[in-house]
Amino acid sequence: MAEVSPDLKWLALSGRSRGGVWNLGKGDAALALRNFQGAYVSDDGYFYGDFPKTEEVDRNIAKFNLNNGDAVSGPKIESSASYQYGQFLFTIKPAKGVQKSPKESGDEEPELDPRLYSRNVIVEMFDSRTMKSLWSQTFPKEAPRVWITPVNQTMALVWDVSAEAAKAEINSDPRLTQQLARMKEKQGDYFLKIIDAQDGKEIGKLLIETGKGSFRASNIFAVGDSVIMTDNRNRVLVYSLKTGELKGRVFGAYAAVSEVSKLLCVENERGKLAVYDLESMEKRDDLSFPTPISMLRFNKDGRRLFVLTREQTVYILDVSSLAKN
Repeated sequence: MAEVSPDLKWLALSGRSRGGVWNLGKGDAALALRNFQGAYVSDDGYFYGDFPKTEEVDRNIAKFNLNNGDAVSGPKIESSASYQYGQFLFTIKPAKGVQKSPKESGDEEPELDPRLYSRNVIVEMFDSRTMKSLWSQTFPKEAPRVWITPVNQTMALVWDVSAEAAKAEINSDPRLTQQLARMKEKQGDYFLKIIDAQDGKEIGKLLIETGKGSFRASNIFAVGDSVIMTDNRNRVLVYSLKTGELKGRVFGAYAAVSEVSKLLCVENERGKLAVYDLESMEKRDDLSFPTPISMLRFNKDGRRLFVLTREQTVYILDVSSLAKN
């Protein structure tokens, strides 16, 4: 796993047995650690990592001072259905009388895996730095599929339109009700709800047609009015959350977006990046790297692009000239 600080000064990397945090300005290692399965590197010089249970230590999110290496263990994480996403810790647990759902054969989608419960669940979000509960919500009908994007502080909840939970949401929204009536084939179509990961409040709703299930979502995240979906046909699709319209599609399996600079960066071939204007979908530039890409991230103002390749080489590029003036 890999995570970079918002200011692009620190990089956390972990393999199966070892991990560490690097100072990208100096190019040296600040911490040498055992493996971790979640990470957050804050701008104030602290690293928070989800460390699995060992014989001596329970699973917890430990805090490290990157300036002097001091470490403090956090509270024990009780549930195996808890997942750290940057500054957030997401937990799903059963309400009364839940039914476990088996893992679908061949399902390679990277949402919370496995989907532990099929319906009547409670989801709760914590601040991974303090373990303070931020919000919780009960889903008495079908449990949603979930994608969390901590850098944007958003969360995508996804159901098939045929699900009871989706029907209830759609029927309560006149715009979505009319849009669904215009959709010819509903098999495999999606209902999305985008919420704020910080407080759980709704940001917007969206219906997505899939052409009788001709494609499946592999990742979904929202940035401002744009909802970005990557699918199993090696495409990146961009929708307007406000209107529900498809703004454009490009080939690629991995994408990063800056809301500030309105840039969309997509790996469209192995080691090849294309940069687009997020609003017009006009291509702004092509970038090439010697090996495939492992991670993409814009900094806060969208002027710099962080690229980590699979050979663990870091590039930080000035892309300010590509943004719309």
